[in-house]
Amino acid sequence: MVANDTEFSDNIADCFITVAPPQKNFHIVPLVKEILYPLCSRTIWNELQDKKLPDAS
Repeated sequence: MVANDTEFSDNIADCFITVAPPQKNFHIVPLVKEILYPLCSRTIWNELQDKKLPDAS
């Protein structure tokens, strides 16, 4: 069952899949390691590819 809202429903299921933070008294098991892949359109890439990155400070 996939829960779209942040409240767990009273439906019965073997597991609930959610992106909400874990609530008290629920056991959480990560299914996959999260990886962030930055993406942008070709137009934006053409505008940004030669620019210097800003300092992270």
